[in-house]
Formats: sequence, C-alpha cells, structure tokens
Amino acid sequence: MTTEHHSSPVPSNPGAAGTGLKRELKVADAAAFSVGLIGPVGVMALLGAGAAGILGRGATWAFVFALVAVSLVAYGFVKLSRCPSSRTGS
Repeated sequence: MTTEHHSSPVPSNPGAAGTGLKRELKVADAAAFSVGLIGPVGVMALLGAGAAGILGRGATWAFVFALVAVSLVAYGFVKLSRCPSSRTGS
C-alpha cells in the first residue's frame, strides 16, 4: 500500500513572495461587498409580498427575470475574478 502526496493549490504560506495570490480583505472591501449583497437580497425578501399584491400573477415572472439578471451579474463577477490583475495599473 502506497501513500500518494498531492500538492495543494493553496500555498502553505500565502504571504511568501512568488507562491501565489496574497489573501487580504480590507474593511472597506468587506463593507462594499456587504452593501452590494444587502440591496438585491433585501428587495427580493422584503418586497415579495408587496410585489405579489401589486402585480398579481405577473409577480412570478418578475422574480424569474430578476433571477436571470442577478445570475448575469454573478457570472460577470466570476469572469472578472478570473482575470489576472495588473500591479502597474495599466
């Protein structure tokens, strides 16, 4: 019986030079991320009953279209997160 050792894609020392991405999240970044999530989630959660009362049967389609729109935004974030960052700013 042999034991295989697999290399992990996450470096053991993320702050070491040349080993990969540096993991840091500043307070302003975390706040922006939180505010960006609160808006759409709050609208979907708090206004669902109100939308159903106003739109009637059309509320279902409104939520379907909102799901598609939010999915496209999420897809954009995924694509942007895979782009290599530039340290020169150009």
